[in-house]
Amino acid sequence: MKKILIIIAIIILLPVLGLLLYFLEITYHDFFGYKAEKAALEYLDKKYGEKFKIDETEFGQALGDAMGMYQVTAHPVKQKGISITMDVSEDFQITRDNYKEMKWRNEAREEFLPLVKELFPTYGHMFVNPSFQEEVWEKYTLEDQYQTIFKENLKQSSEFVHLLVFEEESFDKELQLQKIYKLYSFVKDRQVNDFTIEIRFFPQELKKRFYELKNPHQFEGEYYSKVILSCRFSKDQSEKAELQDYKDISQFCGP
Repeated sequence: MKKILIIIAIIILLPVLGLLLYFLEITYHDFFGYKAEKAALEYLDKKYGEKFKIDETEFGQALGDAMGMYQVTAHPVKQKGISITMDVSEDFQITRDNYKEMKWRNEAREEFLPLVKELFPTYGHMFVNPSFQEEVWEKYTLEDQYQTIFKENLKQSSEFVHLLVFEEESFDKELQLQKIYKLYSFVKDRQVNDFTIEIRFFPQELKKRFYELKNPHQFEGEYYSKVILSCRFSKDQSEKAELQDYKDISQFCGP
């Protein structure tokens, strides 16, 4: 009977012990995150010759993996609007950074910003995610501007435009559809090979909470049920629907 109880205890305790050791290791690596940050800053200074400021450092390790990875988020001191991420190994080697891509994403966003501010003055968040084949990205350097890359690779270009707007729940839906149609016309006139437009309207009362969280993705995840209007459509969908008027946009929208 004792042997059976011992076996049962071992079966119960082993997973608990494993989880305890896992979380202790995560805590240990979090404590030494400053070393990953130091390595990241030295790497950025050497590679790009710029000064950066660390925003956040997290350590993660999937169960079963022998090694974990630090993810360090930072921004250039002179360009706070660009947020980059780096993967730093446990021996503090940088295995990846996305500075080029995030710089070009920010430049793409700047091309949309004047119109977005005019149409949606109460917007809380907007990003433009451009994409090309990997070989296109690789042949350009950090000094190249997104506009140059875009013009030279129109046939391979794709842009995902995402907007988060705050409005009163009694807002004029027809007026918002007119604005979305103007944004659509702007994107269409860019002659981009492919695009997706996504706009979500949230109650104005949630704007304060949005800024408290400082994380658009977290906000949308937590408050998606509060959306008062959400519209999403691609270039292919717009062509099949033969959009001719702002009223045609409504088929791609819902509460």
